[in-house]
This record gives sequence, C-alpha cells and structure tokens, in this order.
Amino acid sequence: MTPSQTPSLLSALADELALTLPVVEGLSALVVEHAIQADALHRPRILIQAQAVDDLSQRLAALRDLTEALSHGAKVEAALDTVSLAEMAARLRLAVNGTASNTMPVASATHGDLMLFDHP
Repeated sequence: MTPSQTPSLLSALADELALTLPVVEGLSALVVEHAIQADALHRPRILIQAQAVDDLSQRLAALRDLTEALSHGAKVEAALDTVSLAEMAARLRLAVNGTASNTMPVASATHGDLMLFDHP
C-alpha cells in the first residue's frame, strides 16, 4: 500500500463502520424491547446484554469518527480528540505513545463517557 492509498482506505473503513451502526442500533432496540416484555427474574440479565449492545454501538461510532478524521488528513492527536469515549481515547493515546495497554486508565474530563440507551 502506498501512502497515497491510506486516506482512501481509511475513508472506506469509516464507511464500513458506519454501515454497521444501524444494524447494531436495531439489535439494541430489539434487546430493550425484549427486556421490557421479560419477567422480573430475567430482566436484569437482559438489561446487561442490552447495555453491551449499546456499548458496542458507541464504540463503533467512535472508531468511525476516528477513521474518518484520519482519512481527511487530521493529525493523530487531533483525530484522537474525536473519540467520544474517554477510556477508548485513553487506550488509543497509550498505543500511539508506544505503551499500548489493555488496562483502562482514568478517563479524561475532556472526553465523553459511555451513554447507555441514548437513542433518539
């Protein structure tokens, strides 16, 4: 791959991520509907699964925003500023700085936090 192909690849990747979002959001709505109809015994487990699907949707959106920013030539630090999830942004910043870690550092107050069930 040549350097001139990188923006096109990143843009295509952002588009692919964007295509997944409506599907994941539909799954989230389906799981929430299932939780509403579930009996009290099963509802907590279903709500945990609904939160996991919602988390996935937000992570995909953050990755889409990051790849889109990079595809438009944003510097890495500026592109990382588009990541709306504080813990993800912190992990990615650690990776960029050469100290990638699977641990979750303290979130920055300048970034957003995971918003569960934030549907329009």
